[in-house]
Amino acid sequence: MSYEPGQEPPPWPPRAPQPPPTPSGGGPQSPMPHDPSSSRPSSRRRKTWWTLTAVGVLLAAVVVCVGVFLRPERGDTEQSKVQKVVADFALAVDRGDTSTMVALLCLEEARGITDNDDNSADGERDTRSKPIPTTTSDVRIKGNVASAVVTRPAQKPASVYLRKEDGTWKMCAPVEKSWSQPAR
Repeated sequence: MSYEPGQEPPPWPPRAPQPPPTPSGGGPQSPMPHDPSSSRPSSRRRKTWWTLTAVGVLLAAVVVCVGVFLRPERGDTEQSKVQKVVADFALAVDRGDTSTMVALLCLEEARGITDNDDNSADGERDTRSKPIPTTTSDVRIKGNVASAVVTRPAQKPASVYLRKEDGTWKMCAPVEKSWSQPAR
């Protein structure tokens, strides 16, 4: 193709033909056709958005990890340990499991039971019996002694007492006598 001097070549690439204007009900027509890419955020905005999203996700992950690793385990409170010993003792009583009952007693009480034991085996134990529900509430801890209220169906609530021996809570009725004394 040859062009005359002073004549400019047609634009490359050639523009697509524009559709004829349609009547719009009286409003002025936009001189520029709608460019769908103009509604997208700029490249810089997209990068900022992705950066902020990544920082937010990372921050949330850090918060979750700190919460999981730094919170005490649910079963590790002294109150929950006392409740577990009471529940385990009640289950041992329900099943007639003398060896477990003795293991959950403080030394003072365990000695009294083993001294009076006629060496009868746990032959009467019923491991298949359905345990009676036990609710432990109002747990109070004073140093190495504790009290709790135990409630079972068809029984009046009863207070039980415990002593911590070698880092483990044990059922211990003799603690009742010293319960009103201040912790040492």
